[in-house]
Amino acid sequence: MRLDRAPLEASQIISAHADAESDIRGLRKRKSQLFDRSNLPSQTPSMSEPWVNIVATFHQKQGIGDDAFRAAVAGVERVAILIAEGPLKPALFGWTSMHDLCVQQTDVSPYSGPYLRISPLLSGLVEFRYIDTAVARRQWNRLVPADAAPDQFTAFLRQLRWAAFQTPAGNEFTA
Repeated sequence: MRLDRAPLEASQIISAHADAESDIRGLRKRKSQLFDRSNLPSQTPSMSEPWVNIVATFHQKQGIGDDAFRAAVAGVERVAILIAEGPLKPALFGWTSMHDLCVQQTDVSPYSGPYLRISPLLSGLVEFRYIDTAVARRQWNRLVPADAAPDQFTAFLRQLRWAAFQTPAGNEFTA
């Protein structure tokens, strides 16, 4: 194998090595800041969408795909309606990503902290995935039928103690 480049000087090699180390340190720093609570609202702009817009987005998606997918989208829409029309509205923040509903506790930029992703699947099921780590097998996740999506959402709130609100019967529900 023949190389047509001139040999590198020692100073060029040292400089390239230092640049690579700097890049690695920068990557480690950014990775460690992924879920850093010090990067919260005062430093990070809000990027959540109003809940009424999120509900409208899922309502518009009702015509996409086959019956199973439309049922799953309807299940996700029911979760968005549960939040938008109830006491959770001021306590939770959300955005949409393609067909997913993403919900978080703080009004910070999407993906800048832990969040719950609720996804309609082609099978007609709805996937709930709490993304608090980049390691998929460590993420809490559940697959439920579309009609069980609102119940699964409230079970998630209860399990992680995300919010407190009134149940339809008027009892306080501390999630």
